[in-house]
Amino acid sequence: MAADAKKYAEASQLADTIVRRVGHILSSALRQLGSPDLVKGQIEEPRIKSSDSIVRKASEKGWSVEQAIEKCWDFVGFRVVCNNLQDVSRAAHLFEKALQQAELEPEIHDYIAKPQPTGYRAIHITCPVKVGFGNNQMTLGCEIQIRTRLQDAWGHLSRAELYRRNAPPSLAEKAVELAEALARADAVAEKIREQVTRPRKGEQPAADSHLTADAIAFIYERAFREKPPDYLVEAALEQIGDKKIRADALDALLQDRDFLEKVDAAYQERTKWGPYPSRIFECAVQAVLNGPASGVALARKKGKADWEEIDAQYKSQLSHAVPDTWPELKEQFNNHEADIDTLARYFDGVKSCVCSSEIVDFDSVVSSIQEHYGLDDEDASDAEDSIVEALNRAGMDDSEGGGLCSYCYHTLHKDD
Repeated sequence: MAADAKKYAEASQLADTIVRRVGHILSSALRQLGSPDLVKGQIEEPRIKSSDSIVRKASEKGWSVEQAIEKCWDFVGFRVVCNNLQDVSRAAHLFEKALQQAELEPEIHDYIAKPQPTGYRAIHITCPVKVGFGNNQMTLGCEIQIRTRLQDAWGHLSRAELYRRNAPPSLAEKAVELAEALARADAVAEKIREQVTRPRKGEQPAADSHLTADAIAFIYERAFREKPPDYLVEAALEQIGDKKIRADALDALLQDRDFLEKVDAAYQERTKWGPYPSRIFECAVQAVLNGPASGVALARKKGKADWEEIDAQYKSQLSHAVPDTWPELKEQFNNHEADIDTLARYFDGVKSCVCSSEIVDFDSVVSSIQEHYGLDDEDASDAEDSIVEALNRAGMDDSEGGGLCSYCYHTLHKDD
């Protein structure tokens, strides 16, 4: 039994690496889903298969614990909950592509197209992930479940009612009925989504005319080379209200390179990507209503909000590496157990050199940890020593506030 416990502990430790690696891949892919106003996808807290579950599986199949770990396709599990069926499908496609680019081998299981007999519906992606430290090498199974909110609600209800006690057949039948009813609700929601996102065809406005739905759609397509979704046109009309805005004023602003560059720069003050076409358009409408400065200010505000939403989700994937108290983290440092890479990312210390190599701003990590735990005076000084020592021991490349990796820094200053 001691050997089994040791093998599970080793696998569980390696699984933490998969949680970080795959979690980062999924978080990055979710950014591509679409407009943050309309499209919502949330990665829930990842989980690692419990030792009790592994032992139970081994007993059922007549396997050793080591065999059960090796054969478990969902030793690490992620669940992603989306608003609707369209986003589930798109998320699955993006995840599959992102995992392939990371040189993993994802396999799709579509239980929406072909529901399970219990009524369960979702799309699953499974992939083996090879991971290891030194001589401790394993290949562990990772499963990603992608569901709509209604499918997720059914999953929680059915698990509580059907799997935690001996359920009579009549209850199982009711669970299937509920699954089918929620599937019909998802189908209705999908039709609503299709309606509000359908491409709106525009018509070129006459000279000196005011903005109408047709004019807005035409101007948007001229600016972005794609038809706008219906909801965006309606939102623009609501934003304009009863004001008389000339169509050529909005059209000219969307062709104004100086204004567009200012909007882009303002949005990226907080984000790491440029604004969506819908964001640019929203800022342009604001600008024709209240002046260019107000449009740029809105870009800055939206960029901050979009970044905070995604950053909060990303950090939720990393929070398992951050202890509740400073003494706990200090003990991890002393025992060489702290997840230094994840801590550096959680506290926004990881940057990119001009050569694209990752570097760490030691000062930023130190100050962020001190602030996070409310440390001051001697405690803050003690923490700084422990953090810097841990970062150095982990081989982190200190940017030293200059934004360059050590190689680029020495290359740039070799003749000084």
